[in-house]
This record gives sequence, C-alpha cells and structure tokens, in this order.
Amino acid sequence: MQKTGRMICLAVVLLSATSFGITYRWTKADGGWHVPATWGGATSVAIPKAGDWALVTNSVYVIADNWKEMDGLSIGKSGVSGEVLVSSGGELTPLTARVGDGAYGSLAVDGGVFSTSNDLFVGYQTAVDVVVSNGTLNSGRNLYVARGYSGNYAGSSGATLTIHNGSVGVENLLGMGVSGQASGYITVSGGSLMVTNGLILDQGVFTVEGSSASITLAKNVALAQLDIRANATVKFVFDASGVSEIGFNNKTLELYEGASIEIDGSSFAGGVGTYRLLNAGAFAATGTNRFSNVTITGFDSFASATLEYDDAAADVSLVLANASPYEEWMTGFSLSEALGAMDADPDGDSFNNLLEYALGGDPTNSALQGTVPAFGIADGWLEYVHAERTDAESRGLNYSAQTVTNLVSGTWATNDVEFVGSGTLNDDFILVTNRVPADEGTRFIRLNVQIQE
Repeated sequence: MQKTGRMICLAVVLLSATSFGITYRWTKADGGWHVPATWGGATSVAIPKAGDWALVTNSVYVIADNWKEMDGLSIGKSGVSGEVLVSSGGELTPLTARVGDGAYGSLAVDGGVFSTSNDLFVGYQTAVDVVVSNGTLNSGRNLYVARGYSGNYAGSSGATLTIHNGSVGVENLLGMGVSGQASGYITVSGGSLMVTNGLILDQGVFTVEGSSASITLAKNVALAQLDIRANATVKFVFDASGVSEIGFNNKTLELYEGASIEIDGSSFAGGVGTYRLLNAGAFAATGTNRFSNVTITGFDSFASATLEYDDAAADVSLVLANASPYEEWMTGFSLSEALGAMDADPDGDSFNNLLEYALGGDPTNSALQGTVPAFGIADGWLEYVHAERTDAESRGLNYSAQTVTNLVSGTWATNDVEFVGSGTLNDDFILVTNRVPADEGTRFIRLNVQIQE
C-alpha cells in the first residue's frame, strides 16, 4: 500500500557497539537499513514490520536521511529490546509511538526531531527510558508516562522521561502513572516543556532540577489544570541560584489529599527570599489546596525554610529566612518556642522576655533582669533613667517613657515627658534620662518597649 505524507530527513550518525545487538544505519543511496559490513555498499535490509507498525527490536536504529512516515512505531517488542537515536538534522514522525511495547525500549533525541501526530506512550507495557538531551520531542495528542489512555489502564512502572535540554511539546495531556498500579518518573533539568491542556500526576515523581528549565502548562485553554494526586510527588532540586517554577498561565491547580512535595537545597548558594515553585491562577474548588506531605532539606544555613501558599493567586512558594536578633537571643538561652515568646515570663520575675531582651536580662534567671529603670526627684522634677541598646534601631527596638494619672481608666502617653539626655553605660547600652514635673498631682511612669521585626 502506497503511503503519502511527511518525509523524515535524518542525519547519518555512527554508533559504537551496544548491548542491543546489531546497529543499523539508514542510508540515502538505496533507501534501506544497513549493517556495519555494508555501510559502504548498496546492500540493505528491511526494517522489521508488523502490518503498518515498524518494530525496533534487538538492534540500535540510527535515524538517517529520507525515511517516510509510518502509521506506528514500537521500540522494544515481544520480549526483545530495541533502541532509537534521533540525532542532529534527523526527523522521525510516526503517527503513534510506543516505547516499551512488550520489551525494554530506549528513545534518545539528541539534536533531531521526534514527533507523533497522535499519542506517544513511554512505558507502554515495559519499563523504558526516553531522554531528550537536545532537539525536539513532540506529541500531537497525549504523552503518557507509565499510563494508558486517560488512565484507563496502567503502563509499566518505572518508565522515565528525562529532559536535559531542547524542547518537549504536548498538544493535549501529559499523564504520569496510574494510582495503585504504575509509577512514572519525569525529570526536567533544562530546555522547555509546554503542555497545552493539562498535566495529571497520578503516581510517581515529577522532578524539576535547577533553574534553567521552562515548564509551562496551557496556552489559552479554559479547562487546563495541573492535578497532583494522592500517590504523586513533585520534587524541586535547587541549584546554586534557585530552581525553575512550574507555570500555569493563570489556570487551575488541584492538590489531592495525600499529594507530596519535596524540596532539596543542598546545592543552593543564594540568600533569603521567596522562591515561587508553582505559579497558578486559582485553586480547584474540589482540592485540599495544600500538600499533605512536605519534605524540605538542605537549607541548614537559614533559620527557617517554610512552604507558603498564596490563596488569592494559588501560588506555592518556598520562603527562606534568617533568624531575627530576638530569635538568636532566645536561642542562646535554649528556650522552647512557647517559653521564648516575647510575652512569656519563664523565670517568673514579672519582666517578660521582650523587656529582658531590651534591658540585657536573663529570661531564665529571676535575679538577672538587666539594667532596671531608676528614678529620683530633683529641683521639682521626677527624673526617670532607663537603658537602651546601642543598636536598638537595627534590632527594631523602640523605647519610650510614658505616664498616666489613673491606672484604672487612664491612657498611657508621652505628652508631658521631657527628654533630658543620654550617656554611655557600656559597649552595648546607653542610659537615657527623661523627666516629668513632680508637683502636678499623682502620676505613674513606666518604660514601654516595642519591637518591629
């Protein structure tokens, strides 16, 4: 039967011996596959076929010039492994392709083009490896990794798709794994991944490595969304400067109960800040809107590394922060989070932790309250002297002397407090003197300390 359609233009590439057996090379001279002994001659062998399907088994097929399209391509079939390499200048365009169609299969795209008009199955029945190190891999419909049509049946657990560079495009859905049946593995460390309609992570691990990739869901499809389901994990591995985000083009993110996220910062050399991981437009009404399992490792140089959610924008980000001066002070006394709270008084001396911090006290020892305010009367004035840290501004500390005439119904204020002057107490503190008239009736005075972190 005569077929018409696209032509496949492929470069001639030589491969060394592999574990797959004979290495074939397509040559332009007679339009046939050649074994090494006939690479320089005109004798060729036919590619194995089953009906309209080309079968790659027990051999390495290096895609070469002028190969016409086929209805289907199986790489690895009926218990016999196979491998296909599409190199620079090459193009292979089956209507449908199955990598691992009953045997281990390997597809490598390194500078050429591999493109299907319909579905591309990675791990159709057997564990496989598909690697895009350069060039283009396109699926004209759906791309399934360890997953069958719409998840109705499982592919092979352990199927992997790795994108180091180049471009991968999916015109409809990218599906990974089938819950309770098969796990798929997708890793993107560079290049670009564009999925037009939706990304379904059912079971397995979707990994983003480093900060040089572009991962985008949806062009302008109203129903596009990313589903991260109960047995699926998204993993972000930071490089020295950060990690690429998964962008949604203002579409929908649905997090199922049991969905997991892992974040690895062992190679990160950046600073504090907010690093967006998932950039959506809205959370799905049916989702939990939160990851059930969160694992963050490798950010030991920071005081905190926390996952935060922006419910309005449906963004998920990692926030890295250093300890505040107060937190460092609290840690020095080995206080728990509860006992280290600013309003706590772990030593029971009526000075809360914030006041002890401001005055140089010890929150674990009631006998050490720091430099306690003092007062005296001279020449008709009540002088009030208190300590202030020399670096109060950088610590966010604000000290003020306040007065009130009625402890029950009065309001503390600084209106009638007059600053007198200040002097050095030691390297860490100064003494500040304020005064109020001593002959204007009953009044009470106090030191008020506030902190802005």
